[in-house]
Amino acid sequence: MDAKEKIRIGYVGSSTYNQLTDGSRFCNKVIDSAGNHSQRGFLGGALYNENWEPSDGFCFQDFSVAGLTTAPDGKLESTMEALAPALEWKPSILLLQVNPHLDSQPEVYVQLMLQVISAIQQQLPECRLYVISPLPAGIPKCGPVVERSCEMAASFNIALKEAVETASGPKLSYIDLLATLDEAEWLTLLSGTSVLARTEANLGSYQWKLAQGLLFGFFEDAEQLIYPDKAPTSSGTVIAVSPKARTEGLPPSCDPNQGLIRDLPEGWWKTQLDTGAKLGKDCELIFVGDSITHWWTNQSHIDDTYTAAGKNAFHKFFGAYENTTLNLGQASDTTADVLLRIREGALGVDPKTFNPKMISILIGTNNIGNPNLQKEFGGPDNSRQLAQGIVQVILDVKRYCPDAKIVVTGVLPTRIPYDLTRSKLEYANYLVSLQAEKLGFIYLDMAAKMTTADGSTIAEFYNKAEWNAARLHLCEASYELWASQLVKFLDEA
Repeated sequence: MDAKEKIRIGYVGSSTYNQLTDGSRFCNKVIDSAGNHSQRGFLGGALYNENWEPSDGFCFQDFSVAGLTTAPDGKLESTMEALAPALEWKPSILLLQVNPHLDSQPEVYVQLMLQVISAIQQQLPECRLYVISPLPAGIPKCGPVVERSCEMAASFNIALKEAVETASGPKLSYIDLLATLDEAEWLTLLSGTSVLARTEANLGSYQWKLAQGLLFGFFEDAEQLIYPDKAPTSSGTVIAVSPKARTEGLPPSCDPNQGLIRDLPEGWWKTQLDTGAKLGKDCELIFVGDSITHWWTNQSHIDDTYTAAGKNAFHKFFGAYENTTLNLGQASDTTADVLLRIREGALGVDPKTFNPKMISILIGTNNIGNPNLQKEFGGPDNSRQLAQGIVQVILDVKRYCPDAKIVVTGVLPTRIPYDLTRSKLEYANYLVSLQAEKLGFIYLDMAAKMTTADGSTIAEFYNKAEWNAARLHLCEASYELWASQLVKFLDEA
């Protein structure tokens, strides 16, 4: 894709983001003497590839202006002058964050922001505009002033949010970053002398929460521009399997006709079907997933370090279920592959063939993160399509095992924190987690346990052979960590 064809995402904001700490996780770009960007800017990392080239149809530019606020006299011209470079770039999506001038009143600030919004919409009628909440400004150094700054930002935020939502149209949205952290977290983040402990750990955690709040605020619309969805489908539809046929109106992630029955190692699939047939109602535990799940109990096709890691942890935590477990995980499977396996008898021919205590599901990383499998889907899924695929797997599992406790583990963190693949997976996890109560499954988030406060993956949880590459497959420590969480739900079943 030519750079001119990529979806342009521009950010215009004050320096507040970059002042939160010495190393902001948001938009700032750091360039070394060789002209290389660093990974410090969260959005830059999320929308660029590892070589800092525009990736997957996105082209991101940061037009931050130090000290950008609304004009003290409440006039439009000076604010629009600061926005001019971004508007001339003609972005498809514009993220706009302008703090109120310290002498402003909420009503004056809101009126000026509405004028700014109107002017942008007139100049860029096709642009999708996201207004971001004003943040506590000035980064004062004493607690009481910080409190007043937070209170002021909150009052301006309420007024602006109400105004934008009232005026909202299909191309105008509001991102309430102020609601991402609670008052104590803001005080800790902003105050150099806060009564709360100011540590690198909690600062990184708060920055990460803010960064995800910002990304999640617009990411779905951005992906829709790159990967337009097919026609919406009804949830839980049973699809007749016609190999290699395309199911009209269905995203590939939800279509068993786009799945494959892989068999690694050879003969595994028939063995699992035979095992399931023998177990029947005696089956107490079922695993559904890809290679990470496969290696709980099965031989790896890569090397024995993968096999030993899962088997040792399984024996330690699930030893009582070794003879009543059905492991349907298969290396390289996508959501479509799992759906095809279910249609082909993985959970029996009829509903309630099995009545397990618990079913563990972990699937989805291959839909987006495995370039060798993307050709099956004509390219990687977007986050919403991946989330739809995971939900479709959940619905199919519930259809065959309606009484089982279903635990869905979010796709595990991979690679570096500021990476497009990682961001897509995190957003898909977020969308799936929103469905837990409605669909009656348990959502298990392992990300916080496998990453540092700023989202970096922890080396001790990944196979050493992959640390400099995908950071995808697990070592024994991470299998034990995961098992320690899963077994709690099994014991409660």
